[in-house]
Amino acid sequence: MAADKAAGKLLTRKEVAAMWRVDVSTIRRWENLGRIKPIRILGTVRFTRAEVIRAAEKYEHGDPDPKHDPAMG
Repeated sequence: MAADKAAGKLLTRKEVAAMWRVDVSTIRRWENLGRIKPIRILGTVRFTRAEVIRAAEKYEHGDPDPKHDPAMG
């Protein structure tokens, strides 16, 4: 039952940044590059746990259509 509640929880940029151990500005940049897709609710930005996992797996296993991240050189 607790896993069901955790799966449905929406995460903030700060929570996602903490999960990946990056700065919040990195999450914003990834949003702009389309690497992670947010949900916008009444002026707030949230992410589903499934989206965060999908983005992490895509990063780990390679993206067939990567967009250039200027911070990466």
